[in-house]
Amino acid sequence: MPELGSQTASRGETDERRFIDALPPAEPLASDLSNGTVQTVAVRCSWGGELTASVTPNYTTAKHVSLFVPGFTGSKEDFLSFFPHLIDAAQPSESRAFMAFSQRGQADSARPAGDNDYALEDFVHDAQEVLVRIGADKRPVDVIGHSFGGIVARRLALASPSLVRSLTLLSSGAKPIAQTSQAKAWLQTLRTFGSTIIYKSKFPKLGDEPQQDPDIEMYRVRAHRTSLHNLLSIAAILADYDDVTDALHAAGIPVSIMFGEDDPVWPHDTYNNEAERLGITPVTFPGAGHSAQIDTPDALAQALCNFWSKVGE
Repeated sequence: MPELGSQTASRGETDERRFIDALPPAEPLASDLSNGTVQTVAVRCSWGGELTASVTPNYTTAKHVSLFVPGFTGSKEDFLSFFPHLIDAAQPSESRAFMAFSQRGQADSARPAGDNDYALEDFVHDAQEVLVRIGADKRPVDVIGHSFGGIVARRLALASPSLVRSLTLLSSGAKPIAQTSQAKAWLQTLRTFGSTIIYKSKFPKLGDEPQQDPDIEMYRVRAHRTSLHNLLSIAAILADYDDVTDALHAAGIPVSIMFGEDDPVWPHDTYNNEAERLGITPVTFPGAGHSAQIDTPDALAQALCNFWSKVGE
């Protein structure tokens, strides 16, 4: 892979400085869900594995980059159908690039073999490496963490504050999820049947064979590719992690909290209390559940663009 660094745009391109060299291409996980707005690339990490990412083609030169970190059972594909809405909402669209990456063990990213390779610190370190690879030292990045991705993103911002221009926590609670009897039963089912239960539980009437619907086929392929070690380790993290709200407030990084009005994962008091401690007003989306990027994409896109414009240059 070429050494990453600044590079002057070639003759015939714009005179805008290139922030990084292009990352090497990778094969997409499934059919394109982004309406042709992204390309798939690989991010080589220092531990030897590659994380896959989806990026808009202007990511090497755009003045601003928005980086999406996916949640539990998710991957970069959770944002592909959302990116066209963001591109429409961002003005001028060519000045901002969008990127989502699959965390270790998710979908087609590298899958370390052991339980000990999926500590919260490992996920945070991977995200730091992604920031470095996309030139965040030259153009601090707006980070959006969805659900478990927000748990990672909080610690990413604290670990590398100079690389993070702003932080958006999308349906991501500051405190662990209560371990109900239903949650414990689902976890035992996951241990028994493996990662494919993610697909089977979402589409119980469908067989485990290629599907014509590209969204459904993505869920099926992702369930087969995602590491069981990843799922079990993240489930354990979600049940026991520290509240870092006070540290975030002290760091002075601009933060936005957003969630759907019908989000069932964390109690809404968890979101509202964190916002109060940070001195901000949360943004809620009527008609959205835990994944506003899917349920109310236009409303989320506009809310994100409004927040980024307030952060300034």
